[in-house]
Amino acid sequence: CLKCVDGALAPGGYFVFDINTPLGLRETVDTTVVHDSDEEIIVRKRLFDGERVILYASGCFAHNGVWHRYRETIHKIVIDPEWLRRAMSDLGWSPVHYRDEDLTQPVAEPHAGKVAYGVARKK
Repeated sequence: CLKCVDGALAPGGYFVFDINTPLGLRETVDTTVVHDSDEEIIVRKRLFDGERVILYASGCFAHNGVWHRYRETIHKIVIDPEWLRRAMSDLGWSPVHYRDEDLTQPVAEPHAGKVAYGVARKK
């Protein structure tokens, strides 16, 4: 993923991303969420397989007056913030800075929250 972002972003460009934290994944395990509106009906179920959270999502959404069905499976893993800092540094990026959800305040411990939000600049 980082190599793709590196190849697509111009020098001086910013990469803003989020990563899962252990706390965030633990709090979403064994939950089912149903969203029902005029434009979509979605069911999301999260299960833990011992290594990662697996999100099963299915539903229907309206596009140009036509309803479409979809089904997807997403594997959510924890990415170590320090590993990510090193990997981006190896690509020649500026240091990663972790921020709060609205990206205005620095965060000292990225894994303290449910999601870690990062900002890095390509040199």
